[in-house]
Amino acid sequence: MTVPAKSKTWQYNVNQRTSNQANAVLDLKNVLKSFPLNPWTVTGSCDSVTAAMDGVDRWVTIANMVRPSASDTGVRSWIVLRQAAIGGGTFEVCISLRYSSLELVVAVSKAGFANNGTTSARPTAADEVVMSSGGGFEWASDTVGPLVIHGMETTDGKSTRLFLCRYGYVVSALFAEEPIGAPAGWTNPVLVIFPTSSSGTNNVISSAYLNTSNSHARAMYNSTGYATYLTCEGWNSLSAVNTVFQSEVLSAWQMFPVGLASESVGFRGYHGYLPDLYWVSANIPNGYSFPADGSNSWAVFSQLAFPWNGSIPSTSNG
Repeated sequence: MTVPAKSKTWQYNVNQRTSNQANAVLDLKNVLKSFPLNPWTVTGSCDSVTAAMDGVDRWVTIANMVRPSASDTGVRSWIVLRQAAIGGGTFEVCISLRYSSLELVVAVSKAGFANNGTTSARPTAADEVVMSSGGGFEWASDTVGPLVIHGMETTDGKSTRLFLCRYGYVVSALFAEEPIGAPAGWTNPVLVIFPTSSSGTNNVISSAYLNTSNSHARAMYNSTGYATYLTCEGWNSLSAVNTVFQSEVLSAWQMFPVGLASESVGFRGYHGYLPDLYWVSANIPNGYSFPADGSNSWAVFSQLAFPWNGSIPSTSNG
């Protein structure tokens, strides 16, 4: 594999095993808070008993994560986390539990969520983009597991990537990033990726899964959210991810930059790229790490090559 130089310095919290989906959501929150430099912070939370935007993290154990009734009414738990390094300093993610063990509500805001959450309703934001109104952070029930969480964040806090693996598949992911080379006029650019799946055998960060009309990737242009695609170099009838051969010049697999583009009216065009993220051939298996010198400074998950910390990547709950 041809190895590029990394443009950013990364922090890692990877190969974290979690016993089931409910624990995965709790562990996701803890991973976001764990990075030594520019960690995510909690701006508010609800444990079904107390709800406030007071900076208190009430999601301490699974017992604090309460789902509403089958009619989606009544008390529920929610949490709001902020990454001050993007979106003008007030970018936030709100995660709220729904009645089904499969479901979460995930919304994002550049301006931040209002102090209007209660024990029976999550807080809202005027500019919010709802990434999921019912999809899960994994396809299985709260009692199924275990799973593996991988988290990484740049030391400047401008790129955060988390994804969840089970049985060799990437079954859920959450990215929040500031694109590089965004068009002039895009103030405090933010890209959010939150793909969900009803199947435990979908690689949800594959090219085919992300480049659909389902809005798994959303850019936030000033106060407006719109569907975004992750671009890939291609030629003739091929793209980088469906090549079945190595470069015959280099005798190695190649890595291709991940760009951003939109077809949404008012936002059509190229919108920059994501740092230290590359498309690779679908023939390369999940969990493959390189280079061959054993440094394991890159790892492949679902057609994407990520910066890695030198450990052996795990993609299975076994």
